[in-house]
Amino acid sequence: MADDWDNYVEFKEGYGGDQGLEIYQGEAQRASIHEGMRILEIGFGGGRFLDHCKDIGCETWGTEIIPELVTRAKAKGHQAFHTTHLTDLPLEAESVDMVFAFHIFEHLEKSELVEMLKSLHGLLKPQGRVVASFPNGASPMAGAFQYGDMTHKIFLTDQRMKQLGLESGFHLEASFNAIRPLATGRRPKWVKKMVFAMRDTLQSALSIMYFGGTIPLDPVVTVHLTKK
Repeated sequence: MADDWDNYVEFKEGYGGDQGLEIYQGEAQRASIHEGMRILEIGFGGGRFLDHCKDIGCETWGTEIIPELVTRAKAKGHQAFHTTHLTDLPLEAESVDMVFAFHIFEHLEKSELVEMLKSLHGLLKPQGRVVASFPNGASPMAGAFQYGDMTHKIFLTDQRMKQLGLESGFHLEASFNAIRPLATGRRPKWVKKMVFAMRDTLQSALSIMYFGGTIPLDPVVTVHLTKK
């Protein structure tokens, strides 16, 4: 596993780009982030989400297991820490407004994820929120995202996150298709709009036929967990 993480920066080099930033901006807007909030990101990677939060006036904290990424984040003014243990952070109990984890939870075993959620519960303010994106185990289109990375350990769905939330003191507030990048990427915007409209139609049809109501079926899902 050490070798997997040693090569991870090279493996993910260039991943996301402008599309990644558009996704981060959209998720921040959907979560109603605003100036003055204390934001914690688990596994911040290249730091683009923290950069965006800092630009809108948030206090930005983050954890990352790749040392060179921590060094970069510190140079940009973020409170960045090389750790996987949230108890190592110099944060007071109930002092964080919102926690974000983009493509992090699928790298953990179930027991590790429950432990992390319990730690986050202690750090979050009352009614604080965890926002997490991960490959959508409820979608038949998610295989390339889940199995394309050898460091993934668990296949999650919004309903599995509901169960995990009950174990750790959270309520599943909402689940969504992850933000779809419209303005960036190789395909023209009009093509993307057409493709996304087709996906929405297919999602509605499949959801009604098989599940009796609409559920997110994009390859990546975002959940909002609220502290009880």
